[in-house]
Amino acid sequence: MHSCVAGPDTAVQARHRTASRLLDTARGLHLGETLPDAARRDAREEANIEVELDSVYTIFSLPHISQVYVFFRAHMLEERYSAGSETLEARLFREDEIPWTEISFETVYRSLRLFFADRKQGSYAFRLETITPDQRRMRGG
Repeated sequence: MHSCVAGPDTAVQARHRTASRLLDTARGLHLGETLPDAARRDAREEANIEVELDSVYTIFSLPHISQVYVFFRAHMLEERYSAGSETLEARLFREDEIPWTEISFETVYRSLRLFFADRKQGSYAFRLETITPDQRRMRGG
């Protein structure tokens, strides 16, 4: 399960110790934790941010690796952030600054592309999609 934090003008980038990727939250639930609780916890752990979740935005099934990713639309409660314990650096990007070719995870890439397209349309549609190995984008964006 994952969620992506992107705001009206920016998205949070968290560069991890093992890979550079946009902030994804809720990689797993702790015992007794709800999905929204996990998303908020992971945002704190990765970028030291507090978020308010708006709604589930995208759900991706990846049957070839037996995983499901859930992304929320959310906004930061304060424009304060820093690298968390699992992160080398965290920073804000405007849409035109996002290093699209450096996004490691197809689910994050797709969620952000959908988010910015929906923002231009003025409405945010929920999406439920399946990603198979042959549907992944090729490197280069």
